[in-house]
Amino acid sequence: GRIVSANDLVSACGEKMGLAMNDASRMGTAIDEVGVILKYIDDITRQTHMLALNATIEAARAGDAGRAFSIVANEVKSLSLQTQESAERIKSVVANIAGVGGDIGRVLKDVMESVQSITSVIGMINNNVKEQSVATTAISANMQQATMSTTMVSSQLDEISDSFKRSDEIAAQIAGRRARAQRRGVGVDR
Repeated sequence: GRIVSANDLVSACGEKMGLAMNDASRMGTAIDEVGVILKYIDDITRQTHMLALNATIEAARAGDAGRAFSIVANEVKSLSLQTQESAERIKSVVANIAGVGGDIGRVLKDVMESVQSITSVIGMINNNVKEQSVATTAISANMQQATMSTTMVSSQLDEISDSFKRSDEIAAQIAGRRARAQRRGVGVDR
């Protein structure tokens, strides 16, 4: 009963970890897409800056007649520089997010491997419990043998308890990393 229930809980945890890993992968894809968009913004900014520079040169050649055009060209150049600075800040934020996302992905992978190990151990324990049940029924007359079987089962239950303690530690690590990631995210937005 309890082993089957524990197995169900670990399986559910594994499924949730799989969903979280998919989310982390989607986040990585979105970060890559933002990188492509930022490259386009850089290209447009560079071209706009060059156009503003050329317009400034042409306005200077035109003398007094080009003075108003020169003012517009300087404004375009200023906007181009502001766009470039904003794009650089966005790149920095995206790089931080990508770093945190990578950390989260690695932690999720480690947790997923641990969940798989726990599932395997629970399966082995479940099989051992079934085998012990058959053996206990077959040799019920021998009290000493029954005592040894009970001791073995108790030991295996201790292993399950230890496995759950390790799961709790891993969950605490994930929560700590998530909290740090959230704090980093809040600091970046300001």
